[in-house]
Amino acid sequence: MLKIVFSLVFFVMVFIHVYPQKNGIKIGYITDNSGIQYERSLGKQWSIIGQFGYSAIPITSESESVDYSEYAGIGLYFEGRYYFSTKKDLMEGWHIGPYYHFMKGSSKSTDAESTIYLFGGTSGYQWVFNSNLTIDLLIGIGFGTWSTEEDEVFPLPPIVLPNLGFTLGYNF
Repeated sequence: MLKIVFSLVFFVMVFIHVYPQKNGIKIGYITDNSGIQYERSLGKQWSIIGQFGYSAIPITSESESVDYSEYAGIGLYFEGRYYFSTKKDLMEGWHIGPYYHFMKGSSKSTDAESTIYLFGGTSGYQWVFNSNLTIDLLIGIGFGTWSTEEDEVFPLPPIVLPNLGFTLGYNF
């Protein structure tokens, strides 16, 4: 057992020196999802992001009998990033990558539920300051589907939504 523990400690120590770990915790807003975000570097130029937050679903309807503008609930956001710069710190500079956005909410007036699934691409710039404070701006576009409990009455077309975001955080 002691050999296994020493082997694991040795492996982790070697791995840490060869591959620097970096994490980021942020608060931010990304297309109707305000929440807490976690970013993890996977290498010198790669990272992944997950965000959990509150979503106000931007659904509108041409029908006067159904008001989708009051839908609110949870939102999950996942993104993979590739950073172009090799001369900056980890998770700093221009980035590009795919994203997946899931939003589920219910109407405040009718308790009817609605769900949105978005897939898309995003690009932006993240600054990392000497104090490890980070600021990230991003823009992109997403394509997806949405559904409500009233789908049988009102057919729903595919949607296209811009992906705009701003986060403020700390890297460690």
